[in-house]
Amino acid sequence: MTLREEMIEELKREGKPKMPTELDMQEKLVDAVKKVEGGYGFKLSNKFLAGIPDLFLSTPSVGPVLLEVKMVEGPEQLVLLTPLQRHVIIRLKAAGTAAGIIVIRPEEEFRRYTAYVTTDHDVVRVNKDMAKFVKVVGEPWPIEYMMMVVRQHAT
Repeated sequence: MTLREEMIEELKREGKPKMPTELDMQEKLVDAVKKVEGGYGFKLSNKFLAGIPDLFLSTPSVGPVLLEVKMVEGPEQLVLLTPLQRHVIIRLKAAGTAAGIIVIRPEEEFRRYTAYVTTDHDVVRVNKDMAKFVKVVGEPWPIEYMMMVVRQHAT
């Protein structure tokens, strides 16, 4: 049983909220960008588009950004991009597209999230060079700031 599966089982036994999935986080980020005036976003990836980043997000002040969403847990904090995901991000960036990775780590029984943003397609674990954002339940996601990190590295 993986660490994630163990945590979910423990939470079920204790009647606590379940650990959010990558899909849950994608939905939250799309919802967050739609709350920005003029913001638009949607899920890009599906089983027929292997390697494509998960989300298209755009706001008038930042512009369009493509993001691959990853969840991490435990002390290792590994970022597991597939070789195809890495290749696609490299190609998108070479073509002038703002593309990056957002790594989300739930904390404090899912009452707080730490999000790390990078455009480094070779990243293998969360590190000090990544932009760090903290989101507390009840507060809005700092979505435009996270998007700006990716956008700044596209130019």
